[in-house]
Amino acid sequence: MGYGVKRERRPGEVICTCGAYGFPHRWLGGRCDGSALAEATFEAFRGCKDCWFYDKQHHLCDVVEGREAATRCPAVEERMLYEGAKR
Repeated sequence: MGYGVKRERRPGEVICTCGAYGFPHRWLGGRCDGSALAEATFEAFRGCKDCWFYDKQHHLCDVVEGREAATRCPAVEERMLYEGAKR
């Protein structure tokens, strides 16, 4: 298989375009840890106020700040279940 050749997607494989790589890649593979989804969710909802990782005192997300793993974020966990993605 050469470079630039597309292969068929595998079951449970989700394509991500975050900044971990300069090309579309497998979500949660290698350097892609799901933090882009956690950040986008936090920004879209102006803080996930009911989440246990939300620091109400400082209005920060422990996942976005890097104090917790992105795969522990409820939004990332939900997408993993929905897509059938594997870590």
